Amino acid sequence: MENDEENYIQFLEKMYQIKKTVPNLSLSEIINKLADYYYKNEDYLQSIKYYEEALRYNKNNIEALARLAFFYAGQEYFEKADDYLKRLTEIIPDKEEYSLARGIINSYLNKREALEYFKKVIEINPEHTLGLLFLGIESFRKKYLDDNLIHQIEEKLKNILEMEIRYLFHKLLTGLYFLKKNYNKALYHIENCLQIVLKENFNKEEYLIRIAYACLGILGGDIESAHENLLILETRDFNDQNVIRLSDYRMNVEEGKIIPGQISPEGFDFMNFTQNHFEKFFPGDFIYKISNLKMKKKINLNLDTGILSSKKESSSVNLDFEEIINHFNSLNRTNFLEKSNQLIQMLGYNVSQILPPDDNEGFDCIAENYEGKKALIKIRQWKNQSISDIFLRNFQNRINETKVQEGFIISGAKLTSGAEQALQNLKKIKIINDEAFAKLLSNTSD
Repeated sequence: MENDEENYIQFLEKMYQIKKTVPNLSLSEIINKLADYYYKNEDYLQSIKYYEEALRYNKNNIEALARLAFFYAGQEYFEKADDYLKRLTEIIPDKEEYSLARGIINSYLNKREALEYFKKVIEINPEHTLGLLFLGIESFRKKYLDDNLIHQIEEKLKNILEMEIRYLFHKLLTGLYFLKKNYNKALYHIENCLQIVLKENFNKEEYLIRIAYACLGILGGDIESAHENLLILETRDFNDQNVIRLSDYRMNVEEGKIIPGQISPEGFDFMNFTQNHFEKFFPGDFIYKISNLKMKKKINLNLDTGILSSKKESSSVNLDFEEIINHFNSLNRTNFLEKSNQLIQMLGYNVSQILPPDDNEGFDCIAENYEGKKALIKIRQWKNQSISDIFLRNFQNRINETKVQEGFIISGAKLTSGAEQALQNLKKIKIINDEAFAKLLSNTSD
């Protein structure tokens, strides 16, 4: 049977090469069969070549569009994947798998549209557990609070038996109630999180949950639970600065020196710490990581010249970070500005005001996201320069002057040791540099 199939494929390839149809098969269908054969045999390089060729004969070829969309999503070529998914959803608007995939990709890219795609999934299938979970997570990340959505999540939780999924729902509800400042309900769900973590040995999650529990205990008046969780963590690491600061803060609250939420006499900004900690619940790539979209085999692609090589995911991904950064640094002014605008959009922002760079190089702007949150953004083409602590402090001053909520420094440059230390206290500044910068660049279009 195997030899028969191989012979049949060889026959179809000959027919394709001479552009000749066979009975009951159009040329487009021949190409689909070839592409499907190679895809199922994990020769993805040959498969995508055929699927892309198939679209030349039929631009609405559903099989080709779907296979290419999920292939590129699995390889983390998100913009390209979303292009194919957009075409699919235009042809078949009510297929939940396509809307879910668009939501996952746009969530990773931090685009506002992710919420709408997840909502579409629930409209198509109100019982879609992952769709509801992802909608909730994206709402948490975007600080979009909807009482009806929270009610849906709570009702769904009642019928979930799998502990990993129950844990994620409790964790999500903890975060949503924290944002709503309903600390009593947040405490209820964080207690459930902790019980599942301990019972199921989710050891990597325990620290995250106990710190969050302590913060909620302080905010919600459950000082005893805050003390208990901090004490357990303290016995494991007496030098943990987070635990030390929170323990001192809890003591200040207990002694009536401050009320929960105030900055401590020692200058500890408890609310800023707590908000930053809750942001760790669901990082930007969380939905993609648990979605199963990511493929186990990594294919290194050059989308202009073709496919270069492939290897298993267990090996390091062969992105040449240095080459990507060097290419960016060599862009002329026009291309640099165009690329800068793409980078800003990938962060979920749009330029609202261009500023003259205070060091007469690069690109500076104030940008705004769909929530109205404003950021000061600096993008630099630095080849032989590091990001210094002086540069960071000057940038912090500019953030204060422009009265924005946060600031981004985007460059291939590395941080000096002084800058790394200074960054610990400059909470409004986010650095995208070095390899993280190269990865971001690799997802922009040329």
